[in-house]
Amino acid sequence: MQAESCSLLYLNPPHDTELGPHNNQRMELVFLEHCYRWVRTEGVLVFVIPVTALNPCARLLASQFDRMSLFRLEHADCIRFHQIVVFGSRKKSHARGEPLEVDALLRAGYRTSSLPPLNKDVTERYIIPPSSPATIHYTGLPLDQIEDAIERLAMQNARGVLVRKRQKMSRRPVTPLHKGHVGLLACSGMLNGFFGQGEDRHIAHWRAVKHVDEFNEEGDEPGETIIRRRERFSHELTLAFENGRILELKEVKENNGNKSEISREGND
Repeated sequence: MQAESCSLLYLNPPHDTELGPHNNQRMELVFLEHCYRWVRTEGVLVFVIPVTALNPCARLLASQFDRMSLFRLEHADCIRFHQIVVFGSRKKSHARGEPLEVDALLRAGYRTSSLPPLNKDVTERYIIPPSSPATIHYTGLPLDQIEDAIERLAMQNARGVLVRKRQKMSRRPVTPLHKGHVGLLACSGMLNGFFGQGEDRHIAHWRAVKHVDEFNEEGDEPGETIIRRRERFSHELTLAFENGRILELKEVKENNGNKSEISREGND
């Protein structure tokens, strides 16, 4: 927000102290130092603070505002936190910088019980001067854009680990491919894609599946049986036609050995 752009500033900062390695200030003073410049000449400040924070803020208030009035707040929560409200009018530019009323502010802070309560019987009035609509310019970090960029970068970095990159071959082979070459390329998944025309147009997809063969051997001791397991890979082919027909060529286990077969599924 631009300096001296608003006619009324209601400031109710957090009632706390900065948390840092050194030179920690009251948050009320930090907010006041940052925001008081927005009030135009003869603009009005409404500053809600606990009475214990009046001492560190008194010098800045007295140097920038005049016609200051202090009132007690009578709400239960306000009484619990000893809150008061400070009204003030922004000084003209030539009168700023001289904390003439700082002693009066400090004395009022020591005698909180003597402050008048803020209610409908208060006779003090502050005229709020007109001002043009305030324009707020955010000069901080674009947090939403940063969050979206982090998500995109994280997905790009994780994609190489989670998703295997498919290899593509777009050039002609050096020598003509024989049936064995075509079989090796097909089983490795490098020939997956669309094939055929018309009703025979289909998608072919090869994949490798691990199988575990288990067989028994007689041991050296009578009645001893040794169970051995052997892992191997076989290839499965799935064909999906345009009419919804699906064919699968895969290995199935039978009692007397493994066998390759084609299974058919109906239209979806």
